[in-house]
Amino acid sequence: MLQAFRWYCHPNFREEIEGDLLEQFHLNVSEYGLNKAKLHFVLDVLLLCRPEIMGNFYQLTIYPFQHMYTSHWIKLIGLNLLFGILILLRFVPGPPNQVVTAFSVFGFFGAIVGIFLVPISFAWAIVEFQKLRQTYQSSNHWRSGYYFAIAAMVVCFAYFVLALALVITEDAYGLLPSVILLALALWKIIPQLKKLRQEPETKFNAIPFYLLSVPLVGFLVHMCLVVPVSQYSRNYVIKKTESLISAIENYKTQKGQYPESISALQPNYLSEIPRPTIMGIMDYQYEKTEEAYNLSFQQQLGATDELVVYNKADTHNIKGHYASFDAKVPHWRYYWMD
Repeated sequence: MLQAFRWYCHPNFREEIEGDLLEQFHLNVSEYGLNKAKLHFVLDVLLLCRPEIMGNFYQLTIYPFQHMYTSHWIKLIGLNLLFGILILLRFVPGPPNQVVTAFSVFGFFGAIVGIFLVPISFAWAIVEFQKLRQTYQSSNHWRSGYYFAIAAMVVCFAYFVLALALVITEDAYGLLPSVILLALALWKIIPQLKKLRQEPETKFNAIPFYLLSVPLVGFLVHMCLVVPVSQYSRNYVIKKTESLISAIENYKTQKGQYPESISALQPNYLSEIPRPTIMGIMDYQYEKTEEAYNLSFQQQLGATDELVVYNKADTHNIKGHYASFDAKVPHWRYYWMD
């Protein structure tokens, strides 16, 4: 915690305030005991984090990042953009594609699991700042980032084991890209860990900024953008069904009953069965009922499957959902499935 204080405190005030903090800490040890004194020390450091004693904007932001090469910035920005695009790609107009959906699932679960990397990478980033400020002179595994890298690898390995278990036991093949990419990442990381252990790094290391920014960007993209873009893809596909519904109704008018399947519409009522043309939505599903029929499609919202159903008689009866909502178009309703 003292290192965190040294990072945010302006150099002009650091020595005097640090002396007061340590003096108060020793007084608290004699009065309350070591454990309680540590708690008081943490609270004191947090309460001191005020604008008037913090370092200037240049020292806290621009100066550390000047030590990142142009290649680091290109990789960092590119990786964040790629991760955000992966999460949203399944809602984009285009040919239905299982591979796109699988990589989009990887982006989503990577963002969720990556949140556990944030505290690790944040602490690691502080150590990297301390190198630049020359407040942490000893050469050890904390300074090199070895221990932080080990902690980050444990999180990635746990995600790998979980994804692999789901693929094997639950046939969750959408997670297969996650398994492959994580296996490659771990294969690349292990030699780097050995290097950090054998040769303590004293130069500025940009790795914690990758581990910090990518999960945060992915999480924010999911929390802020998935709902509006999924609404767009839902409404887009509903609009695309107009010709299909019209053909089904024409069939009913001429035959006196609804078709047993939408393939019966060819070639007299439709020359070609339309497709959703959203990358993450494969095909329409059709089911004839006693009153009318259900026409549906499905899209994935992270860990939740959304089933969107049309029923002209409004006799929707979908089991296994935990929430349902009326769509903007009459007779359409969507369900969030367990």
